[in-house]
Amino acid sequence: MMDRMGKVTTPFLREIKKKGYMKPLRILGLDIGVEYQEDLAREFNRSGHYDSYHKRIKIDSGSSTQHQNLTLLHEVLEVLDTEMQLGLNHDTQLCKLEMGLWQVFRDNPHLLDIFK
Repeated sequence: MMDRMGKVTTPFLREIKKKGYMKPLRILGLDIGVEYQEDLAREFNRSGHYDSYHKRIKIDSGSSTQHQNLTLLHEVLEVLDTEMQLGLNHDTQLCKLEMGLWQVFRDNPHLLDIFK
């Protein structure tokens, strides 16, 4: 199915957005909650945020599906950077890693099949 922006979507993804959250992600043995919040970008000037104290990722629900997915990938990398104390520079390392991984997964969707 396609959403109004022409992006592929599923009833499951629409239900996630309607409820405002998705199943927690298990990252490094931690349950990381994921919430979709309206006006996050307007209120905090960001499309996503990882709260290390509450172990929660927030994503702006007003952006396109593709941008939300890219933001989720970025915030997962933020979790890894924070929890593993990697010390990645946000602009020169983390954001570039995000874009590189995004392109790999977009250009090679079959690559994700090895994790099933």
